[in-house]
Amino acid sequence: VNSMQINLQLLENLTDTPIQNTRVIAVSNDGFGNVTLKSSDISGNVSDDLMPGSWSLFLDNVGTNRSLSIDTYDSPFSIADAVNGSVDLETIHADVAVLIEGTVYWDSDGDNVDLADEWIVGANMTVSSISSEFSEVVTTDGDGNWELFVPIRDVYNISISKDGYETVYYSSNNVSGFVVNDVTVVEDIEIDANNVAVSGIVTTSLPNPDLQLNGSSITLYSSSSYDRDPISIDGTYSDGTLSWSEVIVPGDWIVVVESSNLDDNGGGIAISYLDATINEGAVLEMEMVAGGWVEISTNWQDISLLDHHTGSSDSGYSMIESEVEISFDLLLGAEWNYTVDQDGEIRVLMPVGDVEMQSQFNTLQRNLTMPYSFTTMRTVEQGILDVEIDYSRKINSKTSISIDASSVTNATVNIGNPEEL
Repeated sequence: VNSMQINLQLLENLTDTPIQNTRVIAVSNDGFGNVTLKSSDISGNVSDDLMPGSWSLFLDNVGTNRSLSIDTYDSPFSIADAVNGSVDLETIHADVAVLIEGTVYWDSDGDNVDLADEWIVGANMTVSSISSEFSEVVTTDGDGNWELFVPIRDVYNISISKDGYETVYYSSNNVSGFVVNDVTVVEDIEIDANNVAVSGIVTTSLPNPDLQLNGSSITLYSSSSYDRDPISIDGTYSDGTLSWSEVIVPGDWIVVVESSNLDDNGGGIAISYLDATINEGAVLEMEMVAGGWVEISTNWQDISLLDHHTGSSDSGYSMIESEVEISFDLLLGAEWNYTVDQDGEIRVLMPVGDVEMQSQFNTLQRNLTMPYSFTTMRTVEQGILDVEIDYSRKINSKTSISIDASSVTNATVNIGNPEEL
């Protein structure tokens, strides 16, 4: 039985780029098995011998960022197509797909950086071509990563969904659709968590609960890790219990409930940590206890040894790069911040007990960024606790010296390790 010779050229579909150093599999449609053809040359040409019969070509070549595929089962060739014992298949085009990938995240702290605790695991991404029937669903992995091979030179609609988050439809630069050309595309996609319902009740064992709780102020402060405005809530008092509810962004919050019945010695205060989880929110039970005033003043010294406070009314305020905040930590599970007033002062009510305070800010002096910081632990009692924050400046003593060799006369310049010179 005489064999037949087949000749073909492998090209990429759409790009017409020759496919070199690639072996195509010839599949017998008569049940005689598969034959791996010779590797294509630099121009994509393949020439090999096959036994007579009906054959189809198959290729499934998946690389790191690019895949090639051929399947001619619906259009086989046979010895009947041979001329002088040779079948010229001319060009065989391989479908080309490239990798698209990225990370899905929620920028919970608003810093425009996707951190590890912001990666979204288990988000479903539907990727659909706007010009063909191609459509696939992928799920983000444990690091929020996703990847998929898609045909080149097309535009895709991408939607991302997960319980507890907004459903997002991808767009970039005000253009709807995910554009794929001939190379890998890496794109991180941000989605937002849905707001959640939180609520709480406040009780007290202090004398006269009606006087302590009725009319109390309720404020939610975000953890120091987030840049969010405080939220003031109107509570409802009834029969010894103050209740409240709100819809907020998920995350770590501190709830501060302050009695309206205050004097110079302090008054009733309740402060608790609120873990508002995604898709669930939180319910909080609090108890109002006795508290005392913490009155803070601030002082820092510039590079000319002049003293300033951190408020906007000070002449040195223009050197401070942003508003100065003081962080309070009651070991509840999160810290929260208060911003100093125009005189660089803060007056807040804290529960009786230990409180840690810390603060830091940067100044710009003589075109140099200079950091200042302060940390202290104090014990609050009923009455007034005066705290004077005297910021210390971190000293950077690094010195850099360079020599312009062209300016040196009547001397030799040697640069290197002093011990070796």
